[in-house]
Amino acid sequence: MLIFGSADLSAALMRHGLIDEYRLGLVPVVLGAGTPLFKPSPERTRMQLLDATALECGAAIVRYRATPAT
Repeated sequence: MLIFGSADLSAALMRHGLIDEYRLGLVPVVLGAGTPLFKPSPERTRMQLLDATALECGAAIVRYRATPAT
């Protein structure tokens, strides 16, 4: 499933441990304000970097796997 622009849905799925992998597009622009990518949570989500790809435009695509909390 691809989730694009739904922090509420993402937070609900994360809370239940239903996201296996995160793919994030990083664009090197500082806006100074806006909505956080992840909602605040009392639980810490650990992630393991699987892959990072730099694009010619200066952006990057990174893949992470959610790992169990220790």
